[in-house]
Amino acid sequence: MRKMKRILALGAAALMLTSAFAMPASAEERYGWSFNVAPDQITYTTAVYSKRTDSGCYVYYEGGTKPYFSCDILNSAGKSQCKKTGPIHEGEAGRILQYVYENGYRSCKLKLTSPTNTYGGGVGTWNPDTTTKVAYINL
Repeated sequence: MRKMKRILALGAAALMLTSAFAMPASAEERYGWSFNVAPDQITYTTAVYSKRTDSGCYVYYEGGTKPYFSCDILNSAGKSQCKKTGPIHEGEAGRILQYVYENGYRSCKLKLTSPTNTYGGGVGTWNPDTTTKVAYINL
């Protein structure tokens, strides 16, 4: 009887482990950004990442010394794909309405602009495609 319980317990543990590996680690991958502002450096542009859908882009400003950054989405050629930029405030997450996918591009990058040219900076994350339901920051 004891041997049977042990086998059942091991089987249940193995089943739970294989179930955990079958599920995705997260709903969507987020890419980090870090921006140091200086008098001669008030904008920062991330690397280019794939854009797979016509969904909004996600941006999160985790923290820093600037109260907010203006956000824009650029295509791989560096041209804005937004009708207008929007502010992301410290501690805030938001979506950016843009037209990268609709305009035929399959990659994009995030452009951040500091409200002032004084020293400081910030860190956060972003994703070109999001299903996260947060407010649009540039409507």
